[in-house]
Amino acid sequence: MRLSAGSRSVGAVLAVAAMVAAVVLGASRLGRSGTAASTRNDLSAAATANLRMPLPVGYDRPSGITADAQGGVWAFAERASSKTLFHWTVGGSASQYNLANPDPDLSAGAETPMTVLPSGVVVIGINQRLVSFDPGSKTWTVSTVPTGPLESTPATSVGNAPPPQAFELISGVAAGPAGSVLVTEDFASAIEQYSPSANTYQRVALPQGTEVLHTGGAMPMTPLSSGKVAVVLWDGSVAHLDQWDGSSWSEQASQGCAPRGLEANGAGLAVDGDDCVATSPSTAGAKPTTPASALPASPLSAYIAPGDIAYSQPGSIAVIADTTGQRIAQVDLGSVAFGLPSGPSAPQSRPTSVPAIPSLIASTGDGNLYYVDQGPPAVHQITFAPS
Repeated sequence: MRLSAGSRSVGAVLAVAAMVAAVVLGASRLGRSGTAASTRNDLSAAATANLRMPLPVGYDRPSGITADAQGGVWAFAERASSKTLFHWTVGGSASQYNLANPDPDLSAGAETPMTVLPSGVVVIGINQRLVSFDPGSKTWTVSTVPTGPLESTPATSVGNAPPPQAFELISGVAAGPAGSVLVTEDFASAIEQYSPSANTYQRVALPQGTEVLHTGGAMPMTPLSSGKVAVVLWDGSVAHLDQWDGSSWSEQASQGCAPRGLEANGAGLAVDGDDCVATSPSTAGAKPTTPASALPASPLSAYIAPGDIAYSQPGSIAVIADTTGQRIAQVDLGSVAFGLPSGPSAPQSRPTSVPAIPSLIASTGDGNLYYVDQGPPAVHQITFAPS
């Protein structure tokens, strides 16, 4: 399926350039809103929805987002007294769920790994705690992940001697076989498999001589089908993509794009590199032929439909065909303003604007792409439609 795209601006804080549109407003219980605009490029000119879904006053920007099987999105965010999961459906309804009496140690960092299990349970990794939320029963579960073992390689993925133990920070979560949850920790030479029913952990050793790649925020693990997972590993000299099928490991080609992060959904597995994006060998196609110099540093990518990969760059989201690298569409995200004067004595200086850059990205694989940028706390949705 090939896609065309347009966008709706992300509100007053995003000054969208190079778009011609009529303004349309929408809302929901959490304030889903935006303006509509079309964007043209050499390949398409159709316009579809792009919505800004702001968080309530007082919340920080979401530190984690993940798409669900119904096409919606979950986001985790915090404020002084609350740890909260927000959920938006494609249809626009929104809900929020607060973790009661949160432990002081449950303070998330800049990025919080998240996933949705086939059962619908949402799983979050916060520091060394695995936090689960069941939307059906509205119940929360918190457990502590064991500290993973170290691989005794002379150089880690950050080029330094190995730390005394694996970082006690969960770097990735994914659905495993038989209803289990798989957890990665930076530098560990094993992943942990958690059984929610038994509330126990079982260690899964990585291939000899490897460790979980320290990605600096990108997700090193993503769930595949039937309990399989893909993980980015480091062998002391290079990063590579490996798959665990529930019993054994196998190395996967990443089409010449050294992996840094992963994002998978029903449409395929997208691999993020330092200046490239690639596909999984289990999907049709090879490395996109877009020159590496044309891609931004550390792009975030995801399949938005079978055959089509979206990736981030300053100020826009581009869509390319996975077999050729041909650009299909581009959606302008505009800019974010900083330094707005306030108060009667504030200097009347012009605010500084920078391109909106997605820091988190997730997709349902059916045309919906969600992202978080450096602007005021919100989740943004772009809906792509077949051309």
